[in-house]
Amino acid sequence: MREDLLKSLSSLKDITNIIILTHNIDFVFIQSIVLSAIKKCGHPKLTIFADAHCAMSTFSNQYPVLSRLGIRYRVIPVEFDHPFHFHPKAVLASGINKAVLNVGSGNLTFGGWRENAEAWVKYDTENDGNSTFVAFKKYLDEILNHVFLNESVQAEIEEAYDPTYHKWASTKENPSNLIFKMKKDKALIDKMAESIELTRPIDKLMICSPYYDEEGKAIIKLKKKFNPGQIDIFIQNGLSTLYPSARKKLPADVNLHPVEFKNTNEESIERRRFIHAKFYAVEQNKNITLFLGSANCSNAALTISDEKGDDEKGNAELLAVQKMSLQEFEDNYLNEFDRLEGDVILQEPKEENNDQPEIEINTIRLQAARYDDPQLIIAFTSSDNIDIKKAVIDNINYDLKIIQKGVAEVAIINLASKSFYIEGTINDQIIKSNSLWIDHEKELRITARSRSFADVIRDKVRRDQWDIGAWTEITEFFYKNMQYAPPTISVRVYNPSNNPDKKTNPEYTANDVFSSNYNLPYSKSSSISLDEENRTRSLQQLFLRWFGIAKPDPVEEPPVNDENGDDDDNERDKGDSEEIVDKPERITIKKRSVIKKDITAKEKAKAQKIINMVVNAMASEEYLSKRKPEMIAQDLRLVSLLLRSGMGEGWITEKEYFDMTHKIWVPLFFSKNYYSNQGWIEYRTNTEEFTDDFISKMKSATLSASIIAWALGLPEEYDTLEGIRLHLACILSFARLPWLWQGDDINKIAKELKPMLELSTKRDKEYDKYEWDKISAKWQIVTRAGDALKQFESAMKEKDYTPVGIKDKIKVNEVKKGEILWEGNSGICILTKDCFRLNNVNTKAKALKLQGKIEETEFGSTDVIIPLRAILNDYDLLSVKELGKIYRETLLSMLDNLSPRIKKIDIENIK
Repeated sequence: MREDLLKSLSSLKDITNIIILTHNIDFVFIQSIVLSAIKKCGHPKLTIFADAHCAMSTFSNQYPVLSRLGIRYRVIPVEFDHPFHFHPKAVLASGINKAVLNVGSGNLTFGGWRENAEAWVKYDTENDGNSTFVAFKKYLDEILNHVFLNESVQAEIEEAYDPTYHKWASTKENPSNLIFKMKKDKALIDKMAESIELTRPIDKLMICSPYYDEEGKAIIKLKKKFNPGQIDIFIQNGLSTLYPSARKKLPADVNLHPVEFKNTNEESIERRRFIHAKFYAVEQNKNITLFLGSANCSNAALTISDEKGDDEKGNAELLAVQKMSLQEFEDNYLNEFDRLEGDVILQEPKEENNDQPEIEINTIRLQAARYDDPQLIIAFTSSDNIDIKKAVIDNINYDLKIIQKGVAEVAIINLASKSFYIEGTINDQIIKSNSLWIDHEKELRITARSRSFADVIRDKVRRDQWDIGAWTEITEFFYKNMQYAPPTISVRVYNPSNNPDKKTNPEYTANDVFSSNYNLPYSKSSSISLDEENRTRSLQQLFLRWFGIAKPDPVEEPPVNDENGDDDDNERDKGDSEEIVDKPERITIKKRSVIKKDITAKEKAKAQKIINMVVNAMASEEYLSKRKPEMIAQDLRLVSLLLRSGMGEGWITEKEYFDMTHKIWVPLFFSKNYYSNQGWIEYRTNTEEFTDDFISKMKSATLSASIIAWALGLPEEYDTLEGIRLHLACILSFARLPWLWQGDDINKIAKELKPMLELSTKRDKEYDKYEWDKISAKWQIVTRAGDALKQFESAMKEKDYTPVGIKDKIKVNEVKKGEILWEGNSGICILTKDCFRLNNVNTKAKALKLQGKIEETEFGSTDVIIPLRAILNDYDLLSVKELGKIYRETLLSMLDNLSPRIKKIDIENIK
């Protein structure tokens, strides 16, 4: 009862998910206290199941000051018919190496987690195995059956138990140590009996609970069920709902003991605490079976069964079951109380309020709302005669489309609202629903590792911190974030592939790419100052935005004074009233001086090691074949920024930048393995079930800007085979994946690109128009060569040409070493030795394959050597109509650019 649950959680390490079950809920307490505490254990996802009535009632009072609900954490209302409630209390913290589960009596309020005397049982996978956690998963699955729009909620639970990323979940023990009740279930008292050896006499039953049914029926039923020698009930004077009238009906062997609980606060002031703990201890021959958790001593909690479909359903409850000696029980539980002398003081029942509100016959009740751009999916219940008309968000009316009974969708882009309601009509009478918060799925999908990574960016990309050590730390956290990629479920019903009006693959023509005004538009970025402090601050925001965090975390609001206590059970108005006294800690920010240091060999070696781990991971088949498209896009943006900033600061060399780019780009864009002539992105684009959906999740102005900036950072000289191959990878990727390089309006791309180039290099001023035109000219070379290659490949495919099919049509006889060859399915090759094509049937030819592994390949005959230049110069093979003059000239210019560089390479001796 004395352990601080918040301190216990914040002391854990590498926690990815926290799942909380609660009856009552205080959103302000979560926002101002809980979120700050759990930052320390790894920024876990926070998923909360709460009683629907409590959650919506509290939200209606607190929503004006809430900024994090539905964005940083998810609350799922669980609906129960009045007068019953969703009542369990538990906290699961799932981490990479271990998990911790607390089952107890405390609601997710200041009273429940800080102020009251609560009882918790703690399970730890390192010490207790995972049988309790398996049982808890069964309960979560039961709860999910009663949750509206539960797909994304289920994904969060599955993530918490995913053995791929959570070592403790790799084994599955038989469930044990928990008993629970949901709807359509037997009474909790019967499950308690199943955990006890009823063949042995029960010496004593000890009960601690603040709330009882008015006539004490649950106590009488417990006595009948277990037949104990005596019953001891521990009561806090004046704060129990065991009323004098009920006491008179109890058997003589039911003993009431007055108890108190006091502890000291941080100012060493002793205070009386409301005893909110609930437990049932069954003593048999000095051994105890303890049931501890959420269940009060009431019919609603313990004795009602809905197993046979009775009208009365009872509460949802959760109890931990522990076996221990009588001495252990006294030491750990009974001795926590102060025993008082004299008789128990029982309070009289409060007067009933006869002014009951009228029951609304025609109602609309919102149950859940999930926003996944561009759709808001809404779950609701309503009277059958109500005609649902519209959703009202920020006083703007939106049309609703009913998908099925109780589920509607609203098409809306870039929704940022916190709440909404819907309206319907009956005979022109307007019926309004309750207001409800909106779950923003994109933000809620952000993983714990991603939030930790964002924190490191905020801390390290600052003028006083930005050095090779900070760059290395960011790179390391990025690598860790790449390693943690649990599956997610989108609530989106809309699929881009089902929209015939949406063109994901833009078509470019000579009038576009080859027009005289086709360039990267220049704009003066007056908002960016490139002095050292402003540059690093802007670079920090660029890192965060390209990582997918458009806004920094909002400042957490101070707690709001709340006069409502930690109300509980069906005795909602009869609990203690706690005063919320907690205040956020004051944070003092110290200014740090900037001390520039020389880079040590150790720092350089560590930086090399970490960035190479990232590069190797991104080049691996495991990553390229399984990584989700939106995550590949995110990774590419960040690696582009990391490599450019690292080279701009002098922390990696131009050669290292090139080598790392080559290692990533070749499998991505050029060849996915040793035997392929297409990269992984092209392969997955062509093989995914919904091609347009795959592309739409990747393409954006920011991705295009990052790819262009990445390419512009490469050295202009390509005097190695790797250099030639990387240059061709750029061109080929534009030819086959134009949406990658131009995923949005060219003006938007240029707007993203210019600050990226300026902030990732050490500059004291922004690019002027002359410098920008030089950058644009380099861009034009790649885009025009790419578009020309696309037109060439389309023309060859249209003619159904293969090397064997056109070998006799090629008029060129002598082919010099270093010539670039077009070899159909064998991809692009370079001839390693001079040869004559014609009249050399028995002469074999050798060439280096550039796609796949760079290795020498042997052709059975020289006549299948097909120089790319020969095709381009032969208008009989491809007419001007089939391949326009401008495309030929562009590709011939590309070959003229590559030829002198190839000649410098000792091709014959490459093994």
